[in-house]
Amino acid sequence: MNKHIRTLLLCLFASCSASLLAVVFPQSKPNYGILSPYIDSLSFNGKRPIIDPIQDKAYVNLANSQFGSNSNLHMHVAFKDSSYRLFINGLETTSNADFRFSKLSTTQTYVLSIKQHDKVLKHCYLYFSSLPFVELYSDSELTDAYQLGRIKVIEPEAPQAGSEAAKNAGHNQLLLANLKIRGNYAAKQAKKSFSIKLKDSNGSDKLDRRYFGLRNDNNWILDAMAIDKSRMRNRVSTDLWNEFATKPYWSVLEPNMRNGTRGQYVEVFINNSYNGLYCMTERIDRKQLNLKKYTPASNGSPAVQRGALYKADSWTHAVLMCGILNGVPCIFSQHIPNYSNTKEKWAGYENEYPDLGDGEPIDWAALYQGVRFCSSEHTNDDAFRSQVASHFDLPLWVDYYLFIELMLSADNQAKNSYLAIYDQRWTSMLSIVPWDMDATWGRRWNGSSTLTYADQDFDAFVSNYEHGQNNLFLRLKATNAASFNDRLEHRYQQLRATHFSYDALMRPFRQYYNLLTQSGAAQREIKRWDSENFASIAAENDLDLGFIGRWIAQRLTYLDNQYLGGPFVALSNPDPLTAISLQQNPVFDEIILNNIPQNVPIRLQTLHGQTVFTCLSTTNQLRIPVSHLPKGVYLLHLPGKTIKVIKQ
Repeated sequence: MNKHIRTLLLCLFASCSASLLAVVFPQSKPNYGILSPYIDSLSFNGKRPIIDPIQDKAYVNLANSQFGSNSNLHMHVAFKDSSYRLFINGLETTSNADFRFSKLSTTQTYVLSIKQHDKVLKHCYLYFSSLPFVELYSDSELTDAYQLGRIKVIEPEAPQAGSEAAKNAGHNQLLLANLKIRGNYAAKQAKKSFSIKLKDSNGSDKLDRRYFGLRNDNNWILDAMAIDKSRMRNRVSTDLWNEFATKPYWSVLEPNMRNGTRGQYVEVFINNSYNGLYCMTERIDRKQLNLKKYTPASNGSPAVQRGALYKADSWTHAVLMCGILNGVPCIFSQHIPNYSNTKEKWAGYENEYPDLGDGEPIDWAALYQGVRFCSSEHTNDDAFRSQVASHFDLPLWVDYYLFIELMLSADNQAKNSYLAIYDQRWTSMLSIVPWDMDATWGRRWNGSSTLTYADQDFDAFVSNYEHGQNNLFLRLKATNAASFNDRLEHRYQQLRATHFSYDALMRPFRQYYNLLTQSGAAQREIKRWDSENFASIAAENDLDLGFIGRWIAQRLTYLDNQYLGGPFVALSNPDPLTAISLQQNPVFDEIILNNIPQNVPIRLQTLHGQTVFTCLSTTNQLRIPVSHLPKGVYLLHLPGKTIKVIKQ
């Protein structure tokens, strides 16, 4: 909330009773569940187990180094009655002493019993995990509206003291947080995803914390991955994008920006009850992308929007960039409404930054003009060819098309993505950020696989079976603007030798599969949701790994024929672009590039996004005259990399 507005509100409410101003704190907190009548405290190596309040189950997470033969865990227990005793698998424990497990395992079930003399008063099954735990506490059932609750994140190992990961770490702290269910289709599933906003001890101001060595922030997401039979598709897809994709045009100026999220698998408990496997992730926002902050009003000057972030949230003609929606062609005057800078939503988009609700200025004009530009009613083919590179960050859009085409994405060609502008004072060029990629690698948004066979054309697939194809892609391909088709072919061949090889694509699936199975989380997730009531969201027993492997092999064969005319043949130098070198920098009269392969698209831009030179390479050396250009910083774009060039 704007600081001035907040101050005014506090003044207005100052005369009200203290009870109206006070935050109502949640009552729910960690407890010992079904063992609460018998113990006051219990810990394994200093960690309190999470014990279900109804079911006879208890959970503890430990570092990987603790598992194996003859593992000792330091036990502490305080009983409500001195005659009570604690047993594990029939062996009595001693408080404040080590208990030896002959073989401590994440996949074995242990029996924890409370006895009085020889009588068993209560027992529960004890499970160990090597994944972090996230505990959520709420006094009432969570809804799609934020309500104040509590959160605790327990990492298997605390970050090393003094390390970067330890700064502001939230490990093992019980914090206040606003909690809500998130998503549209996902919110209808029995297994819910959640949005989390950490709060300070007063329950009013935000609180930043760092988890798992990720960013220090107050805003986190718990992704349930409910429709994904593998529980891996979104995480693997985002990891792949983070690894291979060309960075947005402003990355040279903002080297710490990220054009995607990072995440960590966790096991989630709601009011101590096990809810299954989740991925706790960062958010896509201004902070993640390092977009320029708006300029506040001062000295009579109005506030000015600089960076912008828009989320494509529903299927509309505007989100499809004036494309055909569900078989209906776009008529601009009928299907593209006017916008209002006093509204947070427009034509299927949500304004994510700046924040209108906090009194910050927003401006839909740049996005509106980008949508309008893609309309054939307003931009003929010649104008489209000559101007598209000034409206869209094309190296990134090339990578994005190949990315969603590779995965046969059923839900990401327009919706479920973000469009970003670094600084509208310089350029209104739109970059794209992927989001929510469960409907990939052979399955649709509802988890089905009947239509997603691997050997089919991507444009035809989304046009025939989904809402339609993004018109920007269709016009780029139809006009071959900025050599788009040549770029696709060249970039595919380059990636096919590296990130798009079969082994490279399967490796993260196998790694996550091993992580989830070896931690025991995979079987706990399957058991939690494996019933007739939850058949549509139950994970496959092999986490869909066999299906994914076969599907990727067939998909690569199809795309090899499409782009290469036959099977892919690896070159002795699989990435010839790594040999490209800039002869000198800074430059004066010309830029000289050496060791360039044939048909590489090259583009030189100002920091404002204006293209001042573009070509496809024809020789192994390229000389770009720049004597006529003003002094300053320019961006030289190559497939997969951007070089900052200083003109003197």
